[in-house]
Amino acid sequence: KFLVTFQFTASVVLIILALSVYRQIRYMTAKDLGIEIKDMVGIVLPTIPQNEGTIKSIDTLKTELERYPAIEKVTASFSIPGMPTTYTLLVWKENTDFKKGKILSIAFVDDEFLSTYRVRFLKGRNFSKEFGTDTQAAVLNEAAADAIGYTPVESAMDQNISILTMQNSFKIIGIIKNYHQQSLKKSHEPLVFLLNPALKNFYSLKLNPANTDVNETLTLVKKKWDEIFPGYPFDYFFLEEFYNRQYQEDYRFGTVLGIFVGLAIIITALGLLGLTYFNTYQRRKEIAVRKSMGANIGDILGALTGDTLKLTILGTVIAWPIAYWIIDLWLKNYANRIAMPLGFFILSGIVLVLITLVTVAYHTIKAA
Repeated sequence: KFLVTFQFTASVVLIILALSVYRQIRYMTAKDLGIEIKDMVGIVLPTIPQNEGTIKSIDTLKTELERYPAIEKVTASFSIPGMPTTYTLLVWKENTDFKKGKILSIAFVDDEFLSTYRVRFLKGRNFSKEFGTDTQAAVLNEAAADAIGYTPVESAMDQNISILTMQNSFKIIGIIKNYHQQSLKKSHEPLVFLLNPALKNFYSLKLNPANTDVNETLTLVKKKWDEIFPGYPFDYFFLEEFYNRQYQEDYRFGTVLGIFVGLAIIITALGLLGLTYFNTYQRRKEIAVRKSMGANIGDILGALTGDTLKLTILGTVIAWPIAYWIIDLWLKNYANRIAMPLGFFILSGIVLVLITLVTVAYHTIKAA
């Protein structure tokens, strides 16, 4: 009985944990990131010496791709959503003590990056070719403005900030809503956007949603790539898939956990069969007497099920606080997480009771 109770407890804990992992993964992959990555394709630009000729070739690729009706926009950046921004520098309010500054992530982009990814502006404007001074301008997200000390964050508009290693100050021309640059395991990252089209590792292509033949579009892009960069590999990826790669460990954990749940249920069922067989054998005379007195299968089943159901309920009650503690501990790894899924606790108990009833009924009916 102790062994079967332990199996019940382990099964309930694993069932609750597996369902919670599934819900957390689904929550992260379904949550609004604050940017648009659907129908986006990333292209890794070639690692070639930066000179006037190669820079012109990279710019030519952008111009050529923008001519395709299947491509709405093309934007250049040093990093893309789903990865770190690479640069982190000390940022502080101009004419204040730099010791009060904060280490913030710096994102180098062109003037179309924020609009292509449909980042939402709280105040101000995007970078523009119409303003030659935008090379000394900055766009901050809410987290960055707050980190520097602007409260409310909109008060950062038209203020100047200094950035370590950079000679000139930068005027804040826009404040954007926070978005998830990286996985939802992390909280919103403070981001400072600077206009520097020359610093680019990626092109992000916004495909026309009306285009149904993505493969044909990518074939055309590769053909143009081979014309401009012969001999260099064409490395592309879909932004949604690239972004969700950050959850690979979670997917693997969920898969392994699912296997263990299946094994635990099988072992529990086998344990129940053994216990039921033992109880049936021990009470074979009682069963015979009940049958001789006209008892039907339901009466016999009710008499034999009671003790086993008590063990099921006991194992479930023991499992609940253990599962709660494990899930609470695991969810602390995520800055964005689901609420404690209390419904799964009830569900796990129901599942275990059903397994118990089916297993005991099967053997009891066979024995009777």
